[in-house]
Amino acid sequence: MIPTLLGVIFAVIQVVYSAYPSGRTVYNLHTRPTHWASARATCAGYDAHLVTVDSAQALQANLETLDALDWSGAFASLMETSSVWTGLYRSTAEDGTDYLAWDKCTTFTSASQPNGDIQDDLVAGSDYCVSMARGYILEPRACQQELPFICQLELGQCWFLPLEGQSFARAHDLALSADLHDCARECRNHISVAGECWGFLEDSGTCKLYIDDTSHVFIRDPTNHLLSDSSSTAHVKVCTGDKITSELIVNPTETSKAQRKLSSADDPRPSAKSVGGFGIAILTIVFGGLIVLDLRVLLKQITTFSWVETKKG
Repeated sequence: MIPTLLGVIFAVIQVVYSAYPSGRTVYNLHTRPTHWASARATCAGYDAHLVTVDSAQALQANLETLDALDWSGAFASLMETSSVWTGLYRSTAEDGTDYLAWDKCTTFTSASQPNGDIQDDLVAGSDYCVSMARGYILEPRACQQELPFICQLELGQCWFLPLEGQSFARAHDLALSADLHDCARECRNHISVAGECWGFLEDSGTCKLYIDDTSHVFIRDPTNHLLSDSSSTAHVKVCTGDKITSELIVNPTETSKAQRKLSSADDPRPSAKSVGGFGIAILTIVFGGLIVLDLRVLLKQITTFSWVETKKG
């Protein structure tokens, strides 16, 4: 349903990414399976951590949006036959008791349904890592198993997507005087108990903010939240991530730096050729002079050797 609705929107409007970035949580899907420790290290390599499942419902909203926008349905297909690593793992305290923690170094307290009993299941079993299966269900697993994984980046980039000819279907939540740049900044920074700003309209210096407690609400359900309006441009916030099919592995002997050490670069400049020719001439004179100086001694030695051999014969 979501891909179909998004396809209709993006087919009838010109989509241009705005120049107003916003830092929010984003997710990167790594489809190449690996064991838990390797997945954790990969995420840490770009200041991320394995995905946290504090709320299965909230995570589902974010991942389904990403799957429709950026992952081309790869996440849904993956979850049909496999699971993905999460950041939840079992550790042992100094007093010998086991407890659960997230990869981002926070202690596990609870999980919403359908994962209410995961702590008892994990501590009572023999496994130390946790995966997420279809339906966002957490399952204990052996850490040596190889699974795809999702990295969660807390300071990822969100963008305001201008939808020309579109407006919001409901009344705005907050209005203020601001130009387009300042309106985007206000929406980017607005987070309150009522929710987060996920879209705005700017018209002749009036900025209208649209706040909701559901992530990507206007993109996830455009039929109920957006309407056609030729005189308006709705700016909606989109926090996207990447689909990564393989990790970057570089052979140090095949880098351009290593290759340059084994070859000389051509320099076609006349000055370079003149300097090179002058250098060759100097070397020829020096080594040629040494040979000429020793040539008399060398000839004498050859003559003496020949005379001795003749006498012996």
